[in-house]
Amino acid sequence: DGGRTQAISVSIDPASDAAAGDYTIPVTAASASETLSLDFKVTITGTYGMTLSTPSGLLSVDAYAGKDSTVTLTIANTGTAPLQNVTLSAYSVPTNWTVQFDTTTIDTIAAGDSAQVTATITAASDAINGDYEVDIKAKTNETSSTAGFRVTVKTSTVWGIVGIAIVAVVVVALVFLFRKFGRR
Repeated sequence: DGGRTQAISVSIDPASDAAAGDYTIPVTAASASETLSLDFKVTITGTYGMTLSTPSGLLSVDAYAGKDSTVTLTIANTGTAPLQNVTLSAYSVPTNWTVQFDTTTIDTIAAGDSAQVTATITAASDAINGDYEVDIKAKTNETSSTAGFRVTVKTSTVWGIVGIAIVAVVVVALVFLFRKFGRR
């Protein structure tokens, strides 16, 4: 009717993978005699998501006591907003072990992109054979991701060779003694 107003509700549902940013949405209301157009500004902040893994997806590392072992980490941005200031840290590390990263902070990872970092894990010099767990965390102000790595500590093959050599020397010495002195 003439001289009256009517409220109109506009609902906007962005796609779940819509990139973060500002969008202009034109809205038009038309009658038989008049058309009214407005532009609405919509800001999509995006979603934040991150995964921490390795390029192969394998979360295990072989190590030797007192020696460095390296593992390549992949930090993937699974959200629609860029990740800012991604920091890496290790926690739940066995006593006297060290974990170092070639970089501890990544400035930006764009949506859909990933970054790689090399972690150097050094097992304690007195670590015994077995499986240990090292947990690594990638974190921003908005989200985080953790990965638990199984580190299998092995002994050096040098000690195995030394042990075999000692047994061989003892056997040769016993054979020599029995031949030389025989039964008397």
